[in-house]
Amino acid sequence: MSTTIEAPENGLAEIGNKISTGLAAFEVKKTELEELKKEVEGLDITSINDKASIKTVSEARKRLKAARIEIEKDAKAMRDGLTERSRYISQKEKELVDIIEPTEKELLKKEKWVKDENDRIEREALEAEQKKTQDRIDRLAAYDCEINLVHLKSLPDEEFEKVVVSAKKQFDIEQAEKVEQDRIKEEERKELEQLRQQKQESDRIIKEQQDKIEADRLEKERRDKEDADRESENIRKEAQEKLDAEAKLVQKRISELIDIGFTQYGKDEWTAPEKYLVIISDIKEMDADKWSAYINEVGPKIKAYKDREEKEASDKAIADKKTADEESARLENERIAQASDKEKFQTIISQIEALNYPEMKSAKHKKLLTEVKELQAKVIAHIKLKS
Repeated sequence: MSTTIEAPENGLAEIGNKISTGLAAFEVKKTELEELKKEVEGLDITSINDKASIKTVSEARKRLKAARIEIEKDAKAMRDGLTERSRYISQKEKELVDIIEPTEKELLKKEKWVKDENDRIEREALEAEQKKTQDRIDRLAAYDCEINLVHLKSLPDEEFEKVVVSAKKQFDIEQAEKVEQDRIKEEERKELEQLRQQKQESDRIIKEQQDKIEADRLEKERRDKEDADRESENIRKEAQEKLDAEAKLVQKRISELIDIGFTQYGKDEWTAPEKYLVIISDIKEMDADKWSAYINEVGPKIKAYKDREEKEASDKAIADKKTADEESARLENERIAQASDKEKFQTIISQIEALNYPEMKSAKHKKLLTEVKELQAKVIAHIKLKS
């Protein structure tokens, strides 16, 4: 339900005078507001304890707020008359439009129906034309016919049918020619295949003959190589047997040299006391009798020399040990003489602990040995306790 707005009582002239007066007052007010802004602009609060600055800022803000509210109130008073007039005009506008707008919309629907029908007829005609063109393209494409789309669309049906007949006739001729060409190609292929097979058979026979010749040649080479290898192996074996026998003889004679006192001096030299020297070539070249005579002659001389050396070394070792033992005993006696009584008793403990007992066989002497060891332990413990 719409609400009816009554026509404002004030006339437009009165509203205009009120607005003019208000705007003139705004111009005067503008100067006052600029002065007020300059007066309060720059005020600041430096501390929450600065009561005077806080009060000054608060009062300045309230003056600005009061001025703003007064301006907004005066402006609203000037707009109120226009606002009422505007609402009244809008209502009258709607009242007049509602009289004719429904009929306008109904007529617009009829006009739209006509446009939609024309669009449908045009679309169906275009689709029919496109289908006809595609049908023509498909029919000619079946015969591999070159197609000019612009010319194809403009042809009358009768002319198009003539084109189709001509295209089919040409296609049939080309197909027949293609079949004949394919037949000729197949015959040529068969002939070539037959020639290829004949050549393969000929090549096979030739290859078999060549393979046989090559196999015979390789077999002969193999047999020749086997004969040469056998001969070479026999020569190698004979040489190796000779070398082995020679090496065995050398090793045996070296063992005999070692047994009588020779030692290896260099790679091919063996020496012994009294400046005896034997080289490998001597070992190889001497016959059995000469070698035996040499060993029998040199062996006793080397042994006598080594016996003298061993005796001299043994005598020297005994003398050196005796001297060392005497020196050790002298140093130990000096150490004991200079040591404290407690250290001397410690030496006695070490000597007692170092006693080495022989193994006893009879039960009686085993028992006696056990008692001696117990006494030894008690003596050691007694010395350790008292010292």
